[in-house]
Amino acid sequence: MAQNRGTIVVLNDTAAIAHYGCKVVMKRIVDEVAAAGFEVKTVSVYSTWRVHQKLIDQAAAVIVNGEGTLHHSAQRAQTLVAVAPYCAARGIPVFLINSVWQDNSADMARQAEDFLLRFVRESRSEKQFAAAGLKAKTVPDLTLGWNYRAAKPAPQRSGRVYTDAVGMPATDLLYRLFREDAGSRYVTMTPPGGHRGDYSDYDFERLPAPFDKTFPLTLRLRLRQIMKRTLLIRGKTKNAIRRMKGHLEMVPLEGFMAALESSELVVTGRFHGVCLCLLTGTPFLALTSNSHKVEGMLEDAGLAHRIVRPADVRAVLAHPPEWSEDDAKKAKAFVQKARRGQKAMFASVLSMAKTESS
Repeated sequence: MAQNRGTIVVLNDTAAIAHYGCKVVMKRIVDEVAAAGFEVKTVSVYSTWRVHQKLIDQAAAVIVNGEGTLHHSAQRAQTLVAVAPYCAARGIPVFLINSVWQDNSADMARQAEDFLLRFVRESRSEKQFAAAGLKAKTVPDLTLGWNYRAAKPAPQRSGRVYTDAVGMPATDLLYRLFREDAGSRYVTMTPPGGHRGDYSDYDFERLPAPFDKTFPLTLRLRLRQIMKRTLLIRGKTKNAIRRMKGHLEMVPLEGFMAALESSELVVTGRFHGVCLCLLTGTPFLALTSNSHKVEGMLEDAGLAHRIVRPADVRAVLAHPPEWSEDDAKKAKAFVQKARRGQKAMFASVLSMAKTESS
């Protein structure tokens, strides 16, 4: 590793979420930043940068992992974007990467002016930034730059795999479709308890909440997180029952990737489920999600015909569209484009970070 060039703080560490796509995203960020010689400290998606201002004030840079957070002026989105003017006022380089940007307020756009660079995952988001008078560059999702290598050659593809979705109605629908589809598999993107083999091999620190004057804010966030998990108990209970019945597979990351590579068709309601299908060249159908992220990415890839509304999925599955040679070429080309863009993105961001000697 190169000599220590200082600390970069990464906000919105979504690897705290039990979801493989988010974990691969954070692996990619930590890998790139640490390999460049920076110490990496992250702030969990369940925390806030406001309780770590002392560290941020001394940082070489702040990177905001936007992921699927910055849409519809949600409270968490507003809080994340507010770090940009905070850093700008103190001369701290601050960057937005890997983000959606959809239907946000004029006030959020004004705060986003202070990001030195803005990188979004699909061109719909780039156009919304442009409509607000701000420049952004489209670089597809970080999962597509993962240097994934299968442990062994994939078998010939057969059968269908269903995954979960954003929201219980769509997840329940996918489960029902799996139950109607003899010989198919239902594989969740939630890892088994305690599994974290998808993290970076580099050392990094997810910042604990400080016990100082900001602790009441941390306590409120913890209570909100507990309440949210309580509201999700119905979904967790359903999954536990489905797993006990042998209907739901919860496997390590390598098992999930193997399931994709052996499937003749994956039906997913997860954005990152689509990304990992693109990465492995797996035929898929993608349900629409809670923002334009799926539609935007697949439009950019020339694969918008693989999108299906939940109301239409059963009819489409009766006569699924062929995964053509052209589809396969477009998927491969899109992954290659993502990797080129990500290499340039990280080079730009890390070259603009301060160093300890500056």
